[in-house]
Parts: sequence; C-alpha cells; structure tokens
Amino acid sequence: MTRRKTMLIVDDEPRVLRVLSRLFKREYEVLHASDGAAALELARARHPDVIVTDQRMPNMTGVELLAHARRELPNALRVLITGFSEYSEADPVVQQAGIHLYVEKPFSPLTLRDLVAQAFEQHAPHGEC
Repeated sequence: MTRRKTMLIVDDEPRVLRVLSRLFKREYEVLHASDGAAALELARARHPDVIVTDQRMPNMTGVELLAHARRELPNALRVLITGFSEYSEADPVVQQAGIHLYVEKPFSPLTLRDLVAQAFEQHAPHGEC
C-alpha cells in the first residue's frame, strides 16, 4: 500500500483554509496553518508533499515561505496563490522560491485541484505519482 500524500495549506483566512481543506481531503492528508512561521514548523515535522500558500499574509509572504520550503523540503511541490499581479512566473523572486504552480485569484476550486494534480504529474520524481 502506498503512503497517502500530505498537503499543507497556508492562508490567514479561516474560510479559505476550510474550503481548500474540503477540496483536497479525498486525495491528501490535509494540514493547515494560518501563517508562515507555523507552516514552517509544521512542514519540518510532517514533510508535506505539496505546499499551497497564499501570497499576502502577516509576517511572511507566500514567496518567502516557499523559498524556505525549497531549501528545507526540496521535493515538495510548491504552489503560490495570489490575488495581486505583483509577481509573475518569470519573476526572479518566484523563480528563487522554486514555485511549481502560480495561481491568480479568483480561481475555481475545481480548477485548482486539477492544476495541482497536473503539476504533481510534471514535477514528482519518477514513479511517485
């Protein structure tokens, strides 16, 4: 039996955490955190396969969080959600964080689920999908 993949969802809005947790709970063991520091602590302890984070949060941006995650958990799929067009996939800051998937708000939750699945297929080490 294969291990169930783990997803860490990070957002400072409880409603968003609930919606995304429900969306992904069938495919993943879902963890959640409301800020970057809590997310890093949880990520270090649980080693998630996927990290989905909002960009705008207090104390640490999503890009900063994903840059830390890239160094500490290089095999985790890193997904940034943002409602602002301050970054693009070509931005050096986004590239430094090793972001695999960049999603702008508003988005359809079902589309996000499909995009994460596609990104997993493209970026997971061979044989782990």
